[in-house]
Parts: sequence; structure tokens; C-alpha cells
Amino acid sequence: MKRAVCTSSSLAAVLFTLVVQVHAEEPEDATAPLSKKLDYQLKTVYEPVDISGPAITKKYMATEGDLVQLQIKYPLTLQPLPESASVTSSKKIMKPVDVFRTAAEVVMIDHVVEATTPSIGFGYISILVKAEKAGETLIEARIKMSNGAIESRSFNFLVEKKK
Repeated sequence: MKRAVCTSSSLAAVLFTLVVQVHAEEPEDATAPLSKKLDYQLKTVYEPVDISGPAITKKYMATEGDLVQLQIKYPLTLQPLPESASVTSSKKIMKPVDVFRTAAEVVMIDHVVEATTPSIGFGYISILVKAEKAGETLIEARIKMSNGAIESRSFNFLVEKKK
């Protein structure tokens, strides 16, 4: 499988663009300047889980202030297809930031973000969450399918205090 590797300079540009685009409030006027305090960065990208696989028993880890990317994988041959998604947190320990499609699995190896070449037959939903404070919480993603059915995936998180 081929993988596209970001160099350190392009990685910085990609992460800066990602953080600014994802975390800024949408301006009312498309020509209005965009401004956002850059107080955190993407720290962890977890491997994808299947949209309709078994319950996830893994405990996901984060540290206060971390931005974490979760991924849900679905076969493109699946009918119906995902149409929309919502993400909630059971406590104010982690804050859902954004949910969007990605064309390929995203991986992070030694703090270098890699995007695999698009997998034939699979799509990905990415979820960004920010660890706000220490504690345990449950992140739930509810994916509405094109036939109105709801698929649900839950992620148990332990957020550690920043050292």
C-alpha cells in the first residue's frame, strides 16, 4: 500500500491550515478576516474503527489540551451510505470540534502525519475532539445513513492532567 508522507515543513503548513480552518467560527461574511488563538495542535490520530463492527472496548488516552482525531471506516459498497454525523461527549472533559469525511485513512507515526492513498472500496469519517480537562468520558458518534437508520460508535476516553 502506498502512503503519502508529509515533510516537516509541509506538515507544519498542513497542521496550521487544519487548526485554523477547523477551529475558527464561521465568519458571517466570507470576506471577513479569520482569526483564532492557536492554543493546541493535533497530537494523536487513532486507527479507524468499522462503522458497524463490535463494541469498542479499548480505552483511548489523551492529555489536557490535546487535539485528537478519531476515524470511522465504512465500505463504499455499503447501502445505505453515511449522510450526516453528530458527535457528543458525556461530560465536559472532551469537546467535539468537528466531524468530516476523509478520502483515505490518516495515520501519525513519530509525530509525522501520513495520509494513505485512497483505499479502494472504503470511505472514512474523521472526528476531531479536544481534551479540555482531566477525567473519564464517553465520546459518541451517531451517523445518519441515507435510509434514515442511525449507526452509533462510542469511544471511552481517559484524559490525563497536563504535566
